[in-house]
Amino acid sequence: MREQNTTQGSMMQDVIAPGTVMGVTLVALSVIFYVANYDGGFMLLANIFATGATMVYFTIQYRDKKRDGFISYGRSLGFGTLMSLVASILNAIYFVVFVKLINPDYFDIQMDKAAQQMLEQGVNEAQIEAGMKMAKLFATPAFGAMSLILSGVFVGVIIALIVSIFIKRDNYQQNF
Repeated sequence: MREQNTTQGSMMQDVIAPGTVMGVTLVALSVIFYVANYDGGFMLLANIFATGATMVYFTIQYRDKKRDGFISYGRSLGFGTLMSLVASILNAIYFVVFVKLINPDYFDIQMDKAAQQMLEQGVNEAQIEAGMKMAKLFATPAFGAMSLILSGVFVGVIIALIVSIFIKRDNYQQNF
């Protein structure tokens, strides 16, 4: 049996390409939904499905090709989490390009939508104005990018927790 390289650095090297594929997939979905002018709940489901599908596929590939068919729950979880980190960073870069170059009015549009929703819920004008003033503090490309990275990794960890249950395959002979 070949020696298994178990250093964190090698896992990071192994996760760059799959994480990039996941990130490009998520960016492609964002572009498709933007072009289709759709921002409903299906977007979230599509992103979760794409994240889960790419994570399952590439973690199995990693297990079978780099780990001799075996992977612990923890290593699988780590691999999926790192994939999500790489993908989230790419998604955040796309977001910054999007709000700076493609749709510079993005934050204004989102603020108008939020104000309209509050108005429809019966919130008075003073409260809406105070809410919009507070929201403007966070309506920046940097804050949006950081939020995307944090939320992407968070969702990725949750998906990896579930995926790893089914993908793990312990090598019990390794202990003998």
